[in-house]
Amino acid sequence: MTRWIRLPGARLAGLFLACAATASAGCAHSSPPSGPTRAEEADAMTAPGSDTPADTPKLTAEEIGRRFLALLAGLESRDQLSLDRIREVMGITIPHQPGALRAGVASDDLGDGWHYVLNYVPESPSSARGIALSFVNQGRRSASMEPVCGLGLDAYHNALLAMGYQDVAIPGEIGELRSVRYHKGDITISIVPQNVRPGETGRLCVESIGTLN
Repeated sequence: MTRWIRLPGARLAGLFLACAATASAGCAHSSPPSGPTRAEEADAMTAPGSDTPADTPKLTAEEIGRRFLALLAGLESRDQLSLDRIREVMGITIPHQPGALRAGVASDDLGDGWHYVLNYVPESPSSARGIALSFVNQGRRSASMEPVCGLGLDAYHNALLAMGYQDVAIPGEIGELRSVRYHKGDITISIVPQNVRPGETGRLCVESIGTLN
């Protein structure tokens, strides 16, 4: 098990965006609409949402995490990342309006107000293709991440290393672990971790994991 520097007490800042479909962003959301930005490094991949498609599978946080890792395991370059590949590997259809800069789906409640949000960014003149998985809470920033920590930071970390990624820890101003970046070919993955219980040391969970430009 990797010995990680523990995060300080406060949870990384996040907010919930109002759900809306616009000409510049296609998206999808479950009954409690939300599309959050959970951390600075995942900000480019998060997007607002509309309705989750009826055929979206009901997945636990651990199941969606394993499917996301399976998607990454099959990628040798960003060019292989597409909505068709996401549907084939993860079994999730992300609705995307032509010309939209982002698209996403959000889950129903995974427990204690937690949801996962899966966002896709198509290639554009200003952005490479990208994908991100975030875990967000409907109402309480201080909520324990226990319901969505079936796969902790160590599980994601070890899986990425087994895929051939090289890791670099990114410290904050006081030496805390702000994020971990993983590099392979033209793909860079960033993980933003958080203590399972904000303000307490112990096991680290994953707030977000996604590609960086």
